[in-house]
Amino acid sequence: VFLIAFTLVQNSKYSVISDETVSDTVKILKSKNIKQRGSGYIMKNLYVIEGTSNSGKTTTTRILNEIPNVEIIEEFMKHPLSPKPSKNIEEELKNQRIFLEIEKERMILAASLLKCDKIVFMERSYLSILAVSYSFLKLGKYNGYDNALRIYRNMINQTWYVKPDVTFILTADSSE
Repeated sequence: VFLIAFTLVQNSKYSVISDETVSDTVKILKSKNIKQRGSGYIMKNLYVIEGTSNSGKTTTTRILNEIPNVEIIEEFMKHPLSPKPSKNIEEELKNQRIFLEIEKERMILAASLLKCDKIVFMERSYLSILAVSYSFLKLGKYNGYDNALRIYRNMINQTWYVKPDVTFILTADSSE
């Protein structure tokens, strides 16, 4: 479901990394668009790490944060304004607006870090909200997907929005 929602709306490059250990995933990430300058890695711009629960997003970003000049922007669920999971359509629509504001804050932070020549990795993005909304729709829970998609399409046209150069999608083995 996540990949379906993702491919419906995202035009940036993405890589699906599956069945890899976190160490192997970090090696793959380090190999993408890297140039050497001194002892640090210099990557292109903004990267997003997406994926299902327990796929290694947080572990991967912790390891990447050890690379000189890398900045990690934590996922919006760790933000102090992050709402609790919605229980009905009204809460879902309200939560989508809150997540948009959090994403705006995160994008403004990413832009400021990029201006300082930092390598920026965001853990999750608004695409996660789309994926959850799409899954609620497909499960027959409630339909907030159209609203989430409308918010996303509006968001990517805002001056504060920074289009990620690559979105990495980590997957977990179903037995994990």
